Amino acid sequence: MAHKLFLFNFFILPFLFATCNSIEPPPPPLEKAITLTLEDVSCIEAWITLSTNNLQLPATVTLKQNNITRTTINLIKPDTLLYIDSLLPNVNYNFQVSSIQHQVSSNELSVTTMDTTSHGFSWRTWEFGDISNSYLFDVAIINENNIWAVGEILIADTSATGYTKYNAVHWDGSEWTLHRIMFYTICGQQSRTPYPASSVFTFSENDVWIAMYGDQVARLDGTTQIATTCLPISFSIKKIWGENPNSIYAVGDMGKIVHYQNGIGWQVIESGTDADLLDVWGTPDGNIVWVSGREDGNKTVLIKIENNQTNIVFEDHYPWQIQEGRISGGISSIWTNSKNFIYMTTPITVYRCLSTTSGEGQEIYPYDDYLNGGTIRIRGTTSNDIITSGSNCSILHYNGFSWKRYEQFTDINTKLWSSDIRGNIMAAVGDKLENIFYYKAIIIVGYK
Repeated sequence: MAHKLFLFNFFILPFLFATCNSIEPPPPPLEKAITLTLEDVSCIEAWITLSTNNLQLPATVTLKQNNITRTTINLIKPDTLLYIDSLLPNVNYNFQVSSIQHQVSSNELSVTTMDTTSHGFSWRTWEFGDISNSYLFDVAIINENNIWAVGEILIADTSATGYTKYNAVHWDGSEWTLHRIMFYTICGQQSRTPYPASSVFTFSENDVWIAMYGDQVARLDGTTQIATTCLPISFSIKKIWGENPNSIYAVGDMGKIVHYQNGIGWQVIESGTDADLLDVWGTPDGNIVWVSGREDGNKTVLIKIENNQTNIVFEDHYPWQIQEGRISGGISSIWTNSKNFIYMTTPITVYRCLSTTSGEGQEIYPYDDYLNGGTIRIRGTTSNDIITSGSNCSILHYNGFSWKRYEQFTDINTKLWSSDIRGNIMAAVGDKLENIFYYKAIIIVGYK
């Protein structure tokens, strides 16, 4: 009997194993016909990519925000970037897209907006220069113990001229030290001169780039100058910016743009304009570089460099003609930290524009006071921590939702040419009319 049972098991077990092996694994879940992916978020906005898969286009879909219909969208391509505005800071929202026509729904996407930052700064101010005119054109913060400002500072002494010229000043956490960055007196010769400096950009405490108010760029390791380069064309540099030490842009008068690449050197980029270019800034990955410029009462221009292509995306020959929903007043400065948007300032307001702009822009400065004097520079760390500076010693801070004007600095005799912000510290530099005979250079630093 036991033998028969054994034979039964012997013949049935292979059958059972064969049956188990023949079972197919469950099919993978079907890919959704519509998918939502968060691209970016600020305090009051979100950028969401809507992607379709095997959905017949064109198609009409409905976007819901917290289960309430927000808008209807007509899809004509597989991927669409949705721009959601009018949100509130530090609030969670749920978004979902559906199509009654195709009986499909997307995933539910949860988005939490950024919180606002503090407007609270404590301030310190320094002045430099005691003979003739001194001024500072630009500033760069490495950290609270390492700040560079550049321009020209004249200090009286007993030399034959009665003064010594400096073109940079450095903060080490306890005091400011004057420096002389030496440029070639004439390119191709060996003599050196501390010409006025117009721009500074830093990658670290050991990698500092300073541009002459002309066509030369110096590089520093700490406070030691290690290189000086004459650019391939003659022009006055207004601003430099770089993604990293291997890719740096310099812009200036008459539409000039030059690009440095490690191993290649400096090369000219044709801008397509003869307007004076005043500012340059790019996305953190360097894939998009923006250049802006303006000439008072003449024209303004916005240039986009992407995929090795340089295009004028906006040009206005009547910049003082105010146009609702469009950039007006002439672009003074630009800043971004995202591929999706760019901030820019004109002498009358601040705009936030999508990176696809051809002149369209949303005013985000709510006051009708010409920015408390007129803004020259805009800089930020994130979309909820932005500063501007300009005429009348104007300093403003945007926390992602509201603006703060630091009216204690208002002075019609002081102009702040540039500013920078990093972490919990900001700095602004410029010049102050001391008396009818000369200007002093000024630095204002704010600490959170």
